[in-house]
Amino acid sequence: MDKRYNQQKFRLQNSNIKNIFYLVEGRVSQHSNLPQSTINKAILNTQIVQNFKVRTTQSIQESIRLITEMHIAIEGKFAQDLNNPTQDYTCFKYKFEEYQTVTSKSQGLTSKIHFGNMLRLIKGCGKECVSQILEKFDTLFDFYNALKKLDGETERLEFLGQVKKPKGRGKKALAMAANQTEPELHLNKNVANHIVKLFFEESYSRVVDQRIADLAEEISGNDV
Repeated sequence: MDKRYNQQKFRLQNSNIKNIFYLVEGRVSQHSNLPQSTINKAILNTQIVQNFKVRTTQSIQESIRLITEMHIAIEGKFAQDLNNPTQDYTCFKYKFEEYQTVTSKSQGLTSKIHFGNMLRLIKGCGKECVSQILEKFDTLFDFYNALKKLDGETERLEFLGQVKKPKGRGKKALAMAANQTEPELHLNKNVANHIVKLFFEESYSRVVDQRIADLAEEISGNDV
């Protein structure tokens, strides 16, 4: 399962529509790598967390029939309101063009939202991890630079929340624990390792540093 369904739900939540229906068509085939239990969990999450009304169908024909029935019901409701002599008008939330803008894949997306989408592509980096990082950093550039300033892998892992607890119960261990600073983030071990490996493998860091140098040269050239 890719992350498109999360982006779809995010845009729908920002659409200001009160009654949102989410259609799930078909079932997972026996040749799929994705188990049906994962789909069921996603459906439950959509119902409880996003409060969407989920409708499931078994085929394209059933989906067409469901959408047609919903269209007729909505059309009939508005026709009834418009023909009601006690009502002078029907108040719409906004025009369709405005709805398209709000729910567009690219419109209204900030650099911080793009950064969050990038983080979700890191293995194991779920919503909680992304939220922690976005609370501290607005862009990938800021996050990368904060990690780069630290001296080596150990300090970077500690920064991400992997603080090693001193062994023992003696005075030395207590003193070491007292001197430890609170980490900036509290990511789990696997995610922290993935981030450090991703950002600071030789090939990646070389590309990033070269891109930063190119941007700096471009900016200085524009200032002349």
